[in-house]
Amino acid sequence: MRDYRSGVYNAVTGLQNAQLVAFPGLTSGTLSASDTSRLLGAGISYRGGIGSWGGEHFSALVGYRYLRSSDSLAISSSQTTAIGPIAVNDSFKAASNFSGLDLGVAGEMRPGPWVLEWRASIALGANFSSAQINGSTTAGGVTTIGGLLALSSNIGNYTQTNFAVVPELSLKVGYQLAQHWRLVAGYDLLRGSSRDA
Repeated sequence: MRDYRSGVYNAVTGLQNAQLVAFPGLTSGTLSASDTSRLLGAGISYRGGIGSWGGEHFSALVGYRYLRSSDSLAISSSQTTAIGPIAVNDSFKAASNFSGLDLGVAGEMRPGPWVLEWRASIALGANFSSAQINGSTTAGGVTTIGGLLALSSNIGNYTQTNFAVVPELSLKVGYQLAQHWRLVAGYDLLRGSSRDA
């Protein structure tokens, strides 16, 4: 039997929309949430000169690029109610792995000791994405599938493969301190988009 004092329920669906974790004189409890987000990449390119104009040298790039992004979110709550302790857990994990051909152009200028460098490229390939959703509720010593956000309707493992395009723009400014020493500062802009394969 549900303890309606510990949450807010949708009158139409009968599902819990919100959870009351702690309230003076009614219930006590704790809530914790943790999330991580990571992005890493690697690639290899062949760079060949294609000409120069006005003191700027131009090159063509062809290579391979790999990118991986991952995110995870875990929410746990425990509370003491009139019917006993209740523990709710929700877990969400998602990852995307891109692999593709990288094509681009680059330019370089050397006015005195300064080095100005830019690069524009676009990677074309496949993006393999996956997601894992888990949730559980323990009440009265009995554990059931489904938490507050991870329900029996969406719990599971999901995969999808899409065609993806990843453009990148890189700008760098360097100063030649000595023959083998250069100080460099730069900025990279990376954006990805995908379409169902």
